[in-house]
Amino acid sequence: MTTTHSHTAAPTCPHCDHEMDTDEMLADPNDLFAAAPDETQHEVTCPACDREFHLQGGYTPYYTTAIDEDDL
Repeated sequence: MTTTHSHTAAPTCPHCDHEMDTDEMLADPNDLFAAAPDETQHEVTCPACDREFHLQGGYTPYYTTAIDEDDL
């Protein structure tokens, strides 16, 4: 069990390592999907172990380039 999860694809509980799925993220009263691009912080209750943890969104953009649009 770790106390921090960095750069994960979905919020992951630092208490029980539960990774929240889309339904759990939608059920949370905070806008967890907006937390990443907005880089906001929230207090979240884990749906698996019912313990609170803190979440901070982080946004890392990436780009794909190609000479022809069909190659994207």
